[in-house]
Amino acid sequence: MADVCDDSDAINEAFVERGVKAAQASLTFRHLTPTGVCHNSRCEADVEIGKLFCDNQCADEHGRFERLRSNSGTRH
Repeated sequence: MADVCDDSDAINEAFVERGVKAAQASLTFRHLTPTGVCHNSRCEADVEIGKLFCDNQCADEHGRFERLRSNSGTRH
């Protein structure tokens, strides 16, 4: 007979695995396409081929802006 700890470990593992699969699935569709220029609206730096942002700071700022925009209901 399995004890509570064994059961909770399996439940937690399944929960994490579903989260990882959902995150991977969300990455299969790109909302932005690489253009050679940083996608942060306040930055116009050139970026490497295949990249969307010049650095993590621009990517984070763009992500915050998109979350605020989606929460406010603005589409553009």
